[in-house]
Amino acid sequence: SGSYDNTIRLWDIATGQELLRLVRHIHDVNSVVFSPDGTQLASGSDDHTIRLWDLITGEELRRFDRHVRDVNSVVFSLDGTHLASGSDDGTIRLWDIASGREIDLLDHGYPVYSIAISGNGRFIASAGATAFRLWNATATALETVPLSDLEIPPTFTHYPNPAGAFTTVEYALSKVSQVQISIHDLLGREMVTVLDATQPPGSHSLQLATGHLSGGIYFVRLITDDKQVTRPLIVR
Repeated sequence: SGSYDNTIRLWDIATGQELLRLVRHIHDVNSVVFSPDGTQLASGSDDHTIRLWDLITGEELRRFDRHVRDVNSVVFSLDGTHLASGSDDGTIRLWDIASGREIDLLDHGYPVYSIAISGNGRFIASAGATAFRLWNATATALETVPLSDLEIPPTFTHYPNPAGAFTTVEYALSKVSQVQISIHDLLGREMVTVLDATQPPGSHSLQLATGHLSGGIYFVRLITDDKQVTRPLIVR
């Protein structure tokens, strides 16, 4: 896991024990990814760097530092010989792991939030604030799709859960939509409607008062023009 405390931590899934802590980044760690063979890890950070780590020793093997803004996404090639990184500086950079050399620069044009390499290694996808781009191995942009043209289902989460007096609901919309958020009991009966309004695309959040509810299990439901999502809510 990568954290706003600048650290990377490796955990034993079975026991929950912390196995290794990596502490060379000096700002938030936004992305971590294992190498295909599982022996190395790459991380991207708000300190503008990508770092390569040995997971056996915890040693920092290499640092890649050509980005000039936050690094949001890092991914290995399938053969483990190259890295790709996406940054708020609007670029995707390709790196040779053995030499540490930057071997290609792709101009997305806007901050890059996420990147992926296709299974055959021939294509790179990048997603940013305004568009999704698909690139081929020769660093040519094959297609640009405005995010407004993509059918993206609304994201929807709430925390803390279990809730005490309040829980915060966060969700994102891909387009203008009528939004209704309500709380239901175990039988599906609506207890309260907390929002019923038209909202613009983007990220939204609101705080739900749950202190008046008896302790137990409920459901929070988000309904938009074309989607419905329900999440369990535990009230203490």
